[in-house]
Amino acid sequence: IVESLEPPQPGEVNFFGLQADPNENFDLHVTVLIRNGSDRNIQIQQLPLQIEDASGDIVAKGSFELDDFEIKANTTKPWTFIFPKQLLLKEEVDFTRWRVMPIQNEE
Repeated sequence: IVESLEPPQPGEVNFFGLQADPNENFDLHVTVLIRNGSDRNIQIQQLPLQIEDASGDIVAKGSFELDDFEIKANTTKPWTFIFPKQLLLKEEVDFTRWRVMPIQNEE
């Protein structure tokens, strides 16, 4: 999959959603490729994420604490984030198309 994607721009870090599935407890499991186009390794300590469904609605928001989480320079790292059901914002979700993105600082 990684080889079939357009590489990130130099210096860019981006997120590519692979799979989004609610489980039997209604938690949302989201598998993401974190892509580091930088020539430096990056460390992520805390990652606020949101998920949008096919209609563009935000269906989940959460912040994840990551210990010793490093993405080497010019590599891709797969990771699965679990949004507990209390972080879900919408019941009827259309995952035919969806996207994951970091939450920017809201002012």
